[in-house]
Amino acid sequence: MDTIRIGRISAINYTDGTARIVYTDRDNAVTPELPLLSAEYCMPKVDDLVLVLHLPTGAEAGVILGRFWCDGNRPRESGPGLYRKDLSDDGTCYIKCKDGKIELHSPGGVQISGALTASEIAAGGKSLSSHTHTNSRGGTTSAPN
Repeated sequence: MDTIRIGRISAINYTDGTARIVYTDRDNAVTPELPLLSAEYCMPKVDDLVLVLHLPTGAEAGVILGRFWCDGNRPRESGPGLYRKDLSDDGTCYIKCKDGKIELHSPGGVQISGALTASEIAAGGKSLSSHTHTNSRGGTTSAPN
């Protein structure tokens, strides 16, 4: 058994954060459930290619290091200075940072639990903290407190 292998996810145990790997080049041999190396919960899909690190004792012990870029798995965006974190399998929900600007894309909306503090909020190019209106008598309203 090689120490570092490439295989495909064949089954996933979402609760335990483990998966089984099939090695098609080894007569479709399937590993026992192996843990995924992770600091966050983002499980692969069945049939995803993954890199697996096995202990020298054989296929029974090891860690799934994760997916990698290849012909069937290309970055949705790329370029120097770009950070993008996809939060959905279809790429519609993600966080992107480039040139000091952070963008949050969430077609289903954003729900925030707890307090939110912001020093400046703008909508439609207008500051919500200093925006005023002209009233019917020609005067202006004060900015929000």
